Amino acid sequence: MSCVICNSPKFKNYDTENGYAYMQCSVCTSIFLYPRLDSTNRDLAVSMGVHPGEKALLTTGKYYKNKQKEYGTVLKKLGLDYTGFNISSCLDIGAGYGEWVLLLRNKLNAKCYAIEPQTLKREKLISKDIPCWADIKDVNMQFDTISLLNVFSHLLQPIDTIKKIHTLLNQNGFFIVQTGNTSHLKAHQHPKPYLAPDHLQFSTKESLANLLENQGFKIIKTVEMRTQNHYLHRQFYKAVAKWVLQKIPFSNLCYANKVSDLWVLCQKV
Repeated sequence: MSCVICNSPKFKNYDTENGYAYMQCSVCTSIFLYPRLDSTNRDLAVSMGVHPGEKALLTTGKYYKNKQKEYGTVLKKLGLDYTGFNISSCLDIGAGYGEWVLLLRNKLNAKCYAIEPQTLKREKLISKDIPCWADIKDVNMQFDTISLLNVFSHLLQPIDTIKKIHTLLNQNGFFIVQTGNTSHLKAHQHPKPYLAPDHLQFSTKESLANLLENQGFKIIKTVEMRTQNHYLHRQFYKAVAKWVLQKIPFSNLCYANKVSDLWVLCQKV
């Protein structure tokens, strides 16, 4: 077994949750679930939105209209404003209920496609006339832009997935990644719960950039951005509630509002 981000065989114990263990790479500091999950059981859990553990973890979620406003802010910060970002086709991997692709379709008039393994969410996407696949292995088209928003931590084989994304992009096509920037934190500082076994790895700006560059991408811009205040407040109050219910340690409250989203815009070269 080696680090799923940099392939280093050197790693150490980091933390545990819900009957699962997390390791930390001694080279790139990435945190990853160990041992890795069986792909068949993982695919079934993702499709149903229910993950086994000491307590079953539900991940169906719901549609958040306010996400479109937040995503619009992100486009501008990345330099991809509505008039300057001309794309004809976009694939969103792990599209959820479609907040991102609906924004791109409505504002940029882009032809949007989606990959969504969860059955309920995929049905919602199809009802909104967004062509959708359940698995990236089924996709054989080329796209101008591919996005991976809040999905990187869920990838069972992140290196293989990034390689596949590279093949699906047109030359000079854009790849947009949103994930956390947390694996440099000590375990008592890291946002909790980890949501094991749904979240399989956590990275940093540096480790993610190295992974992307090693797979043929050029980093254009990186933005660390806290999401909108109403979301931050909600996260803080959720953390307080989790502490009251003894689901997270008190020390974790100190960091509940201090973690930023990491957005990376890169280009196939």
